[in-house]
Amino acid sequence: GSGESDYPVSFPILKESASSYSTNIKVTNTTGTSATVFAWIDFNKNGVFDANEATTAVANDGLENESVTLTWNTIPNDIKIGTTYIRLRITTDSAVNVAAPSNKANNGEVEDYIIAIAQDVPPDSPNVTVLTGLDPQPCEQVVFYDNFDGTNFSSSSDAPAPALNAGIYLGEHRSGHSSIRNWTVTGGGSKTYARTVELSPSYAATLGYNIANYGTSVYLGNGAVRRVYPPITTDHLVFDDRNRLLTPIEAVEIRDAPDDLTPTNDDQSHWGPEAVKLSRTFPSEPGKVYRLFFKALPELGDFNSGIIRVDTPSGSVHVKTPGNVDDGVTKFAIEFTATSTTSTISFVNYGHIGANSGGWCAQTSSAWCTVGGLLDNANEVTLDDIMVTESSCTQVCDINGATTGIYSSASVQSNSKRLNNSTRLYQAQFDAERWDGYLLSYDLKTANNNNNGNTKNLKWDAAEQLPSYEQRNIFSYNPLATSSNKGIAFAWDNLNTNQKTLLQTVVASGGSSASCDGIAEWVNNIDYANGTIVKHQNIRYKVVRADGVAWKDPSVANNNIANVTWGWWETLGACSGGSSSTPPQNILAWVRGDQSEEKTVANASGIYRHRVRLLGDIIHSSPVYAGKYDSFGYVKLAGTEGSSYANFLTTKRSRTPIVYVGANDGMLHAFDANTGEEQFAYIPNEVIPKLKAISDIKYGCQESDCLPHEALVDGELTVGDAYIGNTWHSILLGTLGAGGKGIFALNVDNPDNFSSSDILWELSANQSPDPDTSNTSVYSDHLGNTVPQPSIVRLNNGAWAAVISNGYDSANHQAVLLLIDISNGHLIKAINTEKGTASEPNGLSSPIPIDTNRDRITDFIYAGDLQGNLWKFDVSNSNPDNWVVAYMTSSTPAVPAPLFTACETNTCSRHQAITAKPQVGKHPKGGYMVYFGTGKYADPSDNVSGTPDIETLYGIRDNGSVVASLDNLVQQTVLQESHEASDLNTRVLSHNLVDYTTDKGWYLKLLKADGTKEGERIISQALLRGGRLILTTLIPPENCGWNGKSWLMEINAINGRQLPVAVLDINNDRKINHSDKVDYNNQSAAPSGVQKPSIGMVLHSPVIINHTSSTEGKYVNGSNGGIGMFRESTSKASGRLSWRQIR
Repeated sequence: GSGESDYPVSFPILKESASSYSTNIKVTNTTGTSATVFAWIDFNKNGVFDANEATTAVANDGLENESVTLTWNTIPNDIKIGTTYIRLRITTDSAVNVAAPSNKANNGEVEDYIIAIAQDVPPDSPNVTVLTGLDPQPCEQVVFYDNFDGTNFSSSSDAPAPALNAGIYLGEHRSGHSSIRNWTVTGGGSKTYARTVELSPSYAATLGYNIANYGTSVYLGNGAVRRVYPPITTDHLVFDDRNRLLTPIEAVEIRDAPDDLTPTNDDQSHWGPEAVKLSRTFPSEPGKVYRLFFKALPELGDFNSGIIRVDTPSGSVHVKTPGNVDDGVTKFAIEFTATSTTSTISFVNYGHIGANSGGWCAQTSSAWCTVGGLLDNANEVTLDDIMVTESSCTQVCDINGATTGIYSSASVQSNSKRLNNSTRLYQAQFDAERWDGYLLSYDLKTANNNNNGNTKNLKWDAAEQLPSYEQRNIFSYNPLATSSNKGIAFAWDNLNTNQKTLLQTVVASGGSSASCDGIAEWVNNIDYANGTIVKHQNIRYKVVRADGVAWKDPSVANNNIANVTWGWWETLGACSGGSSSTPPQNILAWVRGDQSEEKTVANASGIYRHRVRLLGDIIHSSPVYAGKYDSFGYVKLAGTEGSSYANFLTTKRSRTPIVYVGANDGMLHAFDANTGEEQFAYIPNEVIPKLKAISDIKYGCQESDCLPHEALVDGELTVGDAYIGNTWHSILLGTLGAGGKGIFALNVDNPDNFSSSDILWELSANQSPDPDTSNTSVYSDHLGNTVPQPSIVRLNNGAWAAVISNGYDSANHQAVLLLIDISNGHLIKAINTEKGTASEPNGLSSPIPIDTNRDRITDFIYAGDLQGNLWKFDVSNSNPDNWVVAYMTSSTPAVPAPLFTACETNTCSRHQAITAKPQVGKHPKGGYMVYFGTGKYADPSDNVSGTPDIETLYGIRDNGSVVASLDNLVQQTVLQESHEASDLNTRVLSHNLVDYTTDKGWYLKLLKADGTKEGERIISQALLRGGRLILTTLIPPENCGWNGKSWLMEINAINGRQLPVAVLDINNDRKINHSDKVDYNNQSAAPSGVQKPSIGMVLHSPVIINHTSSTEGKYVNGSNGGIGMFRESTSKASGRLSWRQIR
C-alpha cells in the first residue's frame, strides 16, 4: 500500500514484558461481504512475518472509516526490544491466511508500518544520588578527568604507534585497540557504536568548542576501533605503545541507530546488536564516597532526548540527555560509594524517548521506557568532561551553586477548607537554572472521583497568560514624592532621578552590559599572541582590548589582542573606549516584559537576558489566597468597628478572588484565582537597584563570570482586614525576605481596579514615610532582611498595626519588635530585647499575636530569635509607653528576659536558633502552652555539612514566670522509624508522663531512634487542632541540592507524646482505624509521624482541607516539585492566621 490509508500512522508502545497487545485501526469495507483484517508483528525482528506473530479480526460490510480492534492474546517468547514492523492486510480472498502474509490476492490492501517494542527502564538504585548542574568543588580531589581533547594523557613511550592508512578496520585484525586511552568499549554492532567525534565548525562554535581541531572520528564497535574517518594519509591518528589513542579529539559519542558504515571485509558478521558500553576502571578505597561528573551534549538537528544508564559500584541510575541544541548542555553529578579497591563506571545508551505524538516511549508519571534506536532517527549521546572525584573537604553550598531543576520551597495554598467541585490548590515553583517561576492552579478529585482529594487537572499556569508588556498594570513607589500619595505607575516619566540613575546601563561594543562607572570583561582562555580563542567555553561576549577598542570577531585573523593575558579581568574607564549607552527606559520595558532586545540565537545583537518565561522565580514567598468569604471575626469588636464589619463582609462577596505572590522578577503579583490572569503587580522601591542585574545577559548563567542569583520580592505576605479612617479595608503587607530590608502596605479592596492611590506606604532601612525623623534611625539601626511574616492586628490603644519582627542582619544586630500604624507607616512602638551584638548577631523571627479575652484585640505577642530566646511582649495596656518585654531580670538595672532559651544541652554550649513562628494554646490547668521548633533553612547554603547540630521541638508552659532550662521539661524521644511501603516511612514517639505540678513542659530532640543526627530541624509554624500538634520537620541533603526529606508529625499537644489512637491513613484505604497502627516491640502503636521520601523537603505547614465528616487531607508542597497529600482523621480547628484567640 501507499501508507496513506485509514490505518494509524503510529501504534501504541508494545512492552517487551506484555502478555497481550491490542490496537484499534480504522477500516473501510464496501465490498458487499465481510472481509478479514490480518495483522502480523515481527516480534523477533528476523525480517519474517511468522504465523505465530499474526492475529485476525472481522471487518463487516458497510464499514466506513470505523474502528476494528486487533488483539494478540499471546506474545511470542522471542520478542526483542527495538523498532520493528507491523503488517496490516484486508481482503476477502481466502488465499490469504496467517501463514501466507505475502500471497497474492484478488482484492484488498496491504501496508507495513513501524511499531516500537519497548522495555521499562528499571528503577534507579536507592544508593546512588543523581544531581544536575553541579560543578566539582575546588577542594575535591580529582581521581581522573578526561575532556577527550588529547591534553590529559601522555604516552608512556616517546615512540608512538605507526600511523594508520586510509580506511583501515581495526578489531580482531589488530589486537589491543579495544582500550581507547583508559576507556574500554564493549558491545556495539551495525546499529550501535561508540565513537570519538568531531563536530561541525558551526555547531562546535554554538557549544563553545574550538572550531579548529575537528575532522577526526574514531568509530568503535564490537569492543574495538573499527574505522577511522575521514581517510587519513598523514600521521593524524596515533597510539602510544599500549595502544591508547593519543590523537586529540573533542568528545565521545554513544550512538544507537543505523550507522553510515558498511564494512566490506568479512568481519562484518561480528558487528553485534548489543548496546555499546563505555567503561573506565580506577583505583578506589572501599567505603569512600566518590562523585562522577560529566556533561551530556545535545545533537545538531532535530533529535529526541535519550536515556543513558550510568553504572557505578553502588548501583545503576538513568538520566535524560538533551535532544537538540535548544536543550543546551546538561551537567550531571552522580554520587556513589566504592565497594572495593578498584571501581568501574560505565555509560550505556539506554535508548530513545520520543514525543507523545509519535507514541515513542514518552515519559510518564510511572516510569520511562526505551525502544533502543529508531529505524528512521538516531539517538546519539555525546559525553564530555568526564571526571571522578573524592570529596576530601566539607562542601559549601549556596543558591547559585545549587543543583539545577524545577523545585518548590513555598507553601501550597487552597481556596477552600472543604473539598468540593470548586476546591483549588495553588502551587509555586522555580527553575534553579533559568531562574524563572511557575504559579499553578489545580482542581481536586471529589466525591464523584472516590473522594480521594488528590490533584486532578492543571487549571492554569499564570506565566503563560501574562498580558503584553504595554498592557500590564504595574506600579511602584516614589519615596521622594512631595504628595501624601507616593504610589506611581511603573513608567519612566514617573520615576525620580535616583530611580532613573539606578536603571542606567552601558553596553560594550561586543554586547556586554555593565554600570556606567566602568566595564569589566572576563577574558578567558585567550591566546594573546595571535588573537585566537583556544577554548570558547566561558566566552559569552565579545572581548574589549586594553586600549578600549572592541575586538570585533574572534574568528577573524590578525585581530591582535594587545596587553591581554590568559584569564584576566580588563577594566575600562567610565563609559569610554568603544562603549555606548543604552536608554535605561529599555531596562524598564524589559522588566515589564518587553523581549524585543533579549539576546537569542535569532537576535544575536540583543543586550538583555533572554527569558523563556516572564514570571520570575518564586522561592520563599508563599502564595496567599484572598477570597470572597474571608472573615477575621471582628464583629466582636466594640462600637462601630464591630457593628460595621458585617456589612463589609457583604461587600467582599462581589470581589474577584486573588492569589498574591512575590517573585524574584522584582514584583508582587496579583493573579485572578479563577483564571490565572494578572490583575496588577507592584515593584517596591527597595528592589529597583537590582533590576539592572537581573536583566544582564550574564545573570543566572553557569560560567565563572556570571552574575549571582538575586532575591527581590522574596518574603512572606499577609492579607487581613483593618478599620482605617472609620472604614473597613483589606490590607496586604508584603516583605522582601532575603531580597532586602523593606516592607510595604497596599489597599486591596478592589484588585480588579488597583491604582497608585491604593499604595499606602513603603519603608526600609533607607527611608520611611514617618514624619518623626528620630524614627528613621530606628529602621536604619534595627530593620534587617524582612524574612519574618508580619501580622495585621488591632491594638489596645485603638490603632490598627502591622506587627513586624525586625528580621536578620540589621545594623545593630539586635532582636526588636516593631509596631507600625498600618494606615500611614508611622512607628507606634519599637520594643528592643537588647539581645545581640556584632560578634553574636541576633534578629527577631516571625511573631504570633495573642488575644486572651476574646475581644479581637491583641494582648500579648510571642516570637523567637536567632539566639534561641523565646520572647513574650506585653501590649495589653492602652498606653504604648507601657508596652514592654513581659519578663525582666532581677538584676539592677533590670533587663529584658526571655520566657525560655533553647539550648542543645543544659550547659547551653550552643543556642538553637528559632526561625519558626510559634504556636500558642491554652493549658487546661492555667496559663498558655507555647510550641516552637528550632533550626534554620533558607536555601542549599544551610544543607547538612560535616557533623549536624541537634535541633529540638518544644512545648513550654507560660504560667507567669520564666522557664529556666531543660531540667524543667520532660523529654520525649523517637522510639522507632520503620519502612511501611515503597514511599512511606513511619515514626513512633515515646509516651512519657508530664506532671505539670512540677514540670513546665516537654521537648523532643530531632534524632533518629538510634541517636543518629541527620540535621533534622523545624522552620515552620506548627498547627494546633483538637488537642493535636501538627507540624513538619525537614532534613536537608548532604549535597548542594534542593532534595532532602521531611516528616509530617501529629502528637499530643499538652505532653508531646504519641496519640493513643491512629490518626494517619497508613494503609491508604481512606479509613482511619486500628489497622493504621504499626508494630512496635510486638505491640500496636499509633504512628506519630509519616514520611514520603519522593516529595523531598517540606518547608511549610500543611494546608488542611476537610474531605468528609471524618477525614481530612493535609497538603504539602515538596521541594522536588510535587504536591503531597496525607489523609488523616478530622481534628477540630482553632485560631486564625494573623492572631490566635485562647479559649
